[in-house]
Order: sequence, then C-alpha cells, then structure tokens
Amino acid sequence: TVRIKKGLSMEKTQIFKEEKLEIQVEELQNLIKVRWLGQCTLRNPSQFLMPILNDQLTICIKNSKRLVLDFTKTNQMNSSGVIPIIQILKKVKDNRGSVQVLYNNLERWQTVLIGELKLFETEDNRIQVIGIKPT
Repeated sequence: TVRIKKGLSMEKTQIFKEEKLEIQVEELQNLIKVRWLGQCTLRNPSQFLMPILNDQLTICIKNSKRLVLDFTKTNQMNSSGVIPIIQILKKVKDNRGSVQVLYNNLERWQTVLIGELKLFETEDNRIQVIGIKPT
C-alpha cells in the first residue's frame, strides 16, 4: 500500500506498508528521511524494501541530499531485516552518496543489531551510524 501526503510546503511524505511494517519516506530540502515504524518480521524484506531504498538513494545522489534511515521507532526486526540496510550501505561506500543510520540506543536489540553497522562508517562521515535517545 502506498499513500502520498503533501503539505503546504514542497515537502512530501510517502507511506509504504507490508504486514506489520510501515515505511515513511519524507523528502526535505537537504535530505530524505526513511522512518521504519512497527515490526520488520518479513520473510524476504529485501523484496519489499530494496525498491524503496534504491529509489531514495538514487534521488539523494542525483540531488546531493543525505539519506537518513531512522529506526528509533521500530519495535522489532529480525536478522534478515538488516540485509537491505547492508546492501544500501555497501552501495554508498562503493559509489558516492551520504547516509546516516539512526537507532534507539536505549533498546538493547537495536544496539546489537543496528549499532553493529558502525563497521560501515567512513572517515569522511558519508556513512554514519548513530545511537540516539528518541524523543
């Protein structure tokens, strides 16, 4: 399911849903924020997520925007949910582009599963993985 909401400004939000996972894509002036809400327990999450993530990364590279993957409101993710994230981080590392991964450092599972993606961080900060306390 895809819904597009447009506000009074040029910002737009797209919403994608699959089972218990909702992906909100918000395009702002200098970045595109992809929020993961709910549970990512899909059997093959790449099938659902990669078209969304690839499209957003392409837009970001083309328009010199940063891609922000926000997991702070994700309740649950199985290990296969990390595969599409790793694929995007590899693309950014091998090509150009900029991505920031945000996770809730108060949730142990997020620190273990998503926090370990710090090994993809680059010295030039094109790839950052940051644990934050959600608001």
